[in-house]
Amino acid sequence: MRRYAVLWMIGLAASSAWAQQATPPAQPPASATSDPSSKAVVAMESPQAGDYWNYQVRDEITGKITATRANVVTEVSAKDISVRFSIAGTSNEGLNLYDRSWNLLKSGAWKYTPNDGTGLPTPLTIGETWNFQGNDVNAGNGFTWSRSGRSKVVGQETVTTKAGTFVRVAMPRTQP
Repeated sequence: MRRYAVLWMIGLAASSAWAQQATPPAQPPASATSDPSSKAVVAMESPQAGDYWNYQVRDEITGKITATRANVVTEVSAKDISVRFSIAGTSNEGLNLYDRSWNLLKSGAWKYTPNDGTGLPTPLTIGETWNFQGNDVNAGNGFTWSRSGRSKVVGQETVTTKAGTFVRVAMPRTQP
């Protein structure tokens, strides 16, 4: 079950990476940030075929659910992870290909070179930063998009769900 929660959190983070942050991120509990030089390691289980997670996208103002997305890991190799997705109530479905750090490599007609930069290098440690850059090319219509940014792990907290208690790593939205 821990693997499902970790995959759910990754999916949630990836789906909202495009959104602007209206308010600063919530501060982690004092116990997690009492020593800013702390280098706590967060382990993530490897995905397995059949792992699945669902999440709901909500309107930030009204709180209304605007979409429900289901994800199922269909194949895992030493190099990449295939995930089939579908959005409830629509014909929107497809297959996403990720590297082992959960960077998106391919989604439908879109190919990301070297990747889309939304993945998480492991192990995650508080204070760690990394840069990313890449090119997105849509083979169907020829659109291209270049992106770059920097990510940083700013804290760690414990989250309790019906599936159990998990460690959540806090990161601000990636900035170009």
